[in-house]
Amino acid sequence: MPLNRKPASGKVGRAKVIDAHHPYRFRKRPAPPGAAMAFIERALTLDTDDCVLFPYGRNASGYARLRVGEKHAYGHVIVCQRAHGTRPTPEHQAAHSCGNGHLGCINPKHLSWKTPEGNASDAVAHGTVARGPKLTLEGIKSIRAIAEVMRYRDIARMFSVGGDAISNAVRGKTWKHAPDHRTGAKRLTRCRQRRNGSPSASQRRGGIVKSQSQAVTPRHDHDFKAGDLIAWRNSLDLSQNRAAKALGVARQSLIEYEAGRRPIPKYIWLACQLLAHRAGIALRSI
Repeated sequence: MPLNRKPASGKVGRAKVIDAHHPYRFRKRPAPPGAAMAFIERALTLDTDDCVLFPYGRNASGYARLRVGEKHAYGHVIVCQRAHGTRPTPEHQAAHSCGNGHLGCINPKHLSWKTPEGNASDAVAHGTVARGPKLTLEGIKSIRAIAEVMRYRDIARMFSVGGDAISNAVRGKTWKHAPDHRTGAKRLTRCRQRRNGSPSASQRRGGIVKSQSQAVTPRHDHDFKAGDLIAWRNSLDLSQNRAAKALGVARQSLIEYEAGRRPIPKYIWLACQLLAHRAGIALRSI
């Protein structure tokens, strides 16, 4: 089968197909046009209590995902709509009674419309989500402080959560009761910041932010020196490899910071404060 075969949408591309011998291993190969939707139609006619796993594309969480016309849709949502009607309200979610939604199950017997609270309770009962929140009020304060100089994906890795959780917390969509680290300041999204003339994240990471008067703000506006970085690493009993991984930098960069050959960026200083706070160690006040 040629690699440039056009799918139903008319665009040239490849579909992710799961290797039957390795359910968690993805490999790219051309999928026949309409094969994903044909599989869903067949799943709607099956009379089985076993999970029906979607063999084509999935998202990062493992849920069935396919292209319908010019848009992408979730396979379990399509099946739930066909088998149980439309959503009762826009907030209702297609919930799995089997707990295998992350494996791509689209069996209509295992699907039903539930509220977000009911779906979350099922996830806890199935053991597919950790109990209790991973973020705390103190963590949210630290996240909003370091989000100005660190990428969301790096912060998410530090707290073992998804990037959306960090984005929503910083932008105020969640944790609205948590005080903003900028007293009296209104939270703005990145696009609104750029539209209002505020510096973008890339400009802040670049170290130079120019205003209308062409004033230059230094990036390293702190007094955290090489000796402080070494003392921080020793207080947490971390090797250079583990410290570099925790800070999200290369080991060679950490060596140069500790040797004083390179100035320590502000986000390294903030990350050190955050990690010391999580370990219950008082970092020298800067």
